[in-house]
Amino acid sequence: MFSTAVKIPYTLNVPAPAAAAATEDHLPLLRRCSDLREARQVHALILKSGQTLYANGDSPLCAERLLLSLRLPPAVATFTCNSAMRALLLNQDPLRSLLLLILLHHNQPSFEPDSFTFTIALKAAARLPSPILRRGLHSTVHLRNKLLHLYCVAGDFAAARKLFDETPQKDPVACNTMLRGLAGAGDGASLRRLFQEIPCKDVVSWNTMISFLVAAGDHAAALETFRELQLAGGGVIPDRVTLIGVLSAVAHLGALPQGQWVHCYILRRRMELDDHLLSALITMYAKSGCLEAASATFEAAAAPSRGADVWNAMLAGLVAGGRAAAALQLFSRMEATGGARVQPRGLLRHGAAVFEKMAAVYGVEPDLGHYGCMVDMYCRAGELQRAEEIIGEMPMEPDATVWKTVVGACLRRRRRRTGRASLEVGERAGRRLLELAREDDHAAYVLVSNLYAAAGRWQDVAGIRCEMRKRKVKKVPGCSSIVIDGAVHEFIAGD
Repeated sequence: MFSTAVKIPYTLNVPAPAAAAATEDHLPLLRRCSDLREARQVHALILKSGQTLYANGDSPLCAERLLLSLRLPPAVATFTCNSAMRALLLNQDPLRSLLLLILLHHNQPSFEPDSFTFTIALKAAARLPSPILRRGLHSTVHLRNKLLHLYCVAGDFAAARKLFDETPQKDPVACNTMLRGLAGAGDGASLRRLFQEIPCKDVVSWNTMISFLVAAGDHAAALETFRELQLAGGGVIPDRVTLIGVLSAVAHLGALPQGQWVHCYILRRRMELDDHLLSALITMYAKSGCLEAASATFEAAAAPSRGADVWNAMLAGLVAGGRAAAALQLFSRMEATGGARVQPRGLLRHGAAVFEKMAAVYGVEPDLGHYGCMVDMYCRAGELQRAEEIIGEMPMEPDATVWKTVVGACLRRRRRRTGRASLEVGERAGRRLLELAREDDHAAYVLVSNLYAAAGRWQDVAGIRCEMRKRKVKKVPGCSSIVIDGAVHEFIAGD
């Protein structure tokens, strides 16, 4: 019988079958395995010598004994656990398969389940008879929460919700597990309903809701949720995750007073400014148009504590504010202090040199975002053909954002009547954009339509509008926001 930190209504009485005796000879080899490749070599040796750890019959019991008695490397433990769980499941013992995972999670702190582990666990949970679920797993809070977590990770939210609803006393762990699962699945409606139903919300509950709203682009609702947190009482104190989410919402809305309040709150509570929080503050000030405050916040941070994220946030703020020279000076400081990667968009020659340094000097392979910056840089400089060449040289497929950058640059040049080449490049980019654009991406259609309108090609404009009607794409009106008495109010033209 194996002990664990929690009381479990089932135990694994693992006998030592005859086959295990021969297997003992290989245990020292397994102990010395440092990775999965070496474990598989030992596995092959066991099979070649006519022994088996976890194939049929009593062999899953040997695997249980091995897993729960040894401190195996994470990769080896995961591989062995998956094999043992699958064997138990094939032997029509789903409960033992599931309990093995739970016990291993406690006995092996370094154990890291993978996607196969969760798939097997979900199949095992689905095969558990209803009486066991009602009388066994529900009687132990820890086991119930583990099963709920497995359902959520596997994406079976119907089973997760059923288990959650059948729980008589819902503790914060169960509530937050369900909230995080719904947030990860993008089910905003169910997430909001559950959030309102939860009687006792802790800081994790509030953080899950605020982070989801920010990720969904509903920044005003995120700030309103933060106000509800402040008014709710109950001793819930915002932490770093809360404040980072709020600062992100403030940055998108340009609600500077709320951002300043958060900054004062951080200073008042003497919270340590780590990379994430410092980056969020700098980004908030920069996007709110206060580059001086962003720079002051950056300079106030101790030099050794500035990570790559902090440097990138300040550089991005300077570039977005049109201060290319200042951004390049800051990048030089970053190089001198041994800073890491950066994504500058500034003066053409210096920008190209920085891009070349990424892989050659810093060993950072450019991703889609870096190539997008280069395309934007050449577009801003009017080098549309060069921007098109860079897209052709990209090792990955360009997304709609890259093509929007090119079409937008061509539109600006057409409006200034600077060159016919801009229309030709814009047409090619526009065709690729509409091929990649989602059906609800009205901005892509409007951008291409405006390009044709700037060239006086009204028949093509009518064709784009007709295509929008056919696909039921509607242009969402732009809105503005103002802050009155701490509340964000959004309005559109005509309100």
